[in-house]
Amino acid sequence: MRWVVIGLLLLATTTSSFAKELSSRELSNYKRLLQNLVQGQSKPRLGELIKELAEYDDPRAYQLILPAATLIPSAKNYEAALDAIARVTSEKVIEELVETAGKRNIDLRWRVLLVDGFARRIDETTRKSLLDLVQDRDTRIVVAVIRAMSARQERDSIPALINLLEKINTSRDRVWLETRHALVKLTGQDYDAIEDWKKFAETLPADFDPKKLGEGDGLTKVNIKKVDDSVEFFGEEIYSRNLVFVIDVSGSMMMWDDSESYSGSNAENDLQRLKRAKEQLYAALGKLPKGTKFNVIAYSDKVISWKKDLQPATSASIKSATQFVSGFKAEGLTHTDDALKRAFEDLAVDTIVLLSDGAPGKQNADTLKLIRDTVEWVRDVNPVRKIRIDTFGFTKPGNWPERIPGAPVGARPQPPSAEHIKVFVEFLQELANSTGGTFRSID
Repeated sequence: MRWVVIGLLLLATTTSSFAKELSSRELSNYKRLLQNLVQGQSKPRLGELIKELAEYDDPRAYQLILPAATLIPSAKNYEAALDAIARVTSEKVIEELVETAGKRNIDLRWRVLLVDGFARRIDETTRKSLLDLVQDRDTRIVVAVIRAMSARQERDSIPALINLLEKINTSRDRVWLETRHALVKLTGQDYDAIEDWKKFAETLPADFDPKKLGEGDGLTKVNIKKVDDSVEFFGEEIYSRNLVFVIDVSGSMMMWDDSESYSGSNAENDLQRLKRAKEQLYAALGKLPKGTKFNVIAYSDKVISWKKDLQPATSASIKSATQFVSGFKAEGLTHTDDALKRAFEDLAVDTIVLLSDGAPGKQNADTLKLIRDTVEWVRDVNPVRKIRIDTFGFTKPGNWPERIPGAPVGARPQPPSAEHIKVFVEFLQELANSTGGTFRSID
């Protein structure tokens, strides 16, 4: 960690003349303090340091804020850094931050933080920066820029986003979805065909102001038509080319759920949760388009990955992943927190598809605290990652099979209570809502 911090701080070496400038001694002291706080994992004191540095009209202070807000994940400290960037009044500081945001050879977390900070500003310098950065090669930067444009609600963002949509119009990935959402917010319109978007842009009045769109002025959400080759999971389209499926294989996944539409003779087998999850996963894997990278993680009280990181969706890799899925067995507890942490380890992931049938559970653990800790952890680490989590839950009480492996004949646990299901559903909803994802209750 020490060499990382020292290396990153090399950016904070320029000199300039400002109303409140860091002296050489102050700069040296702040560097040393930052290094010690990062090594000590001191989130509260890092937050105080960010606020102290924000009082300086000196680009070197802001270059120290970047690692202070990102090296130790903290939603609170990230927010403090965004507030500091939003309040900068010195044009020279802004120019330095814009230059840093455009550098592809520095820590990606810093660049994402700066773009998120630009979302809260209204100046011309950062507006032009966003228009440039929307063409960046890194998905996380582009997603951050699209969200910043949506938040700023400026007219010039509309043609830039339409141009972006034209380049990626057949991809149906994260950037495509984020662009569609942003355009709906900025225009109140939504079109499937890029030609319709281009016609809209050509006739857009010069005085059109997205900030003045009111209720009734158009659509408020994206309406996407499914296509034959949509990648779906339990009826929901998955918009990603860099995704990981995280599947609960805990003991309760051997349960089965009643269905009014079922007409077979062996519901216990045919409607088993794990069997249904496998079938959906087989179908999704089989439709992954060329250019997609993916992984599969199974979890109970153990977390097992198909591969260490994302793999290209080739016929061989899909066959291998399918064989991995076929070996899933329902047993053990529900360590959802550990599974999510494993998924976040791969820096290439932009979407997590999480399926579960119960609240997180560990031996002798407080379920509500475990949920709070898991949600807080995601809130801390995700601002710079921009991972979308789509959650899927078996939310009925369910039925245990007549014979449970390892248990006496006729011995079956009690089904989950209504309160347990409520807590579980709220957990999945919060994970989805806090990351821009969707929650689906599985019938």
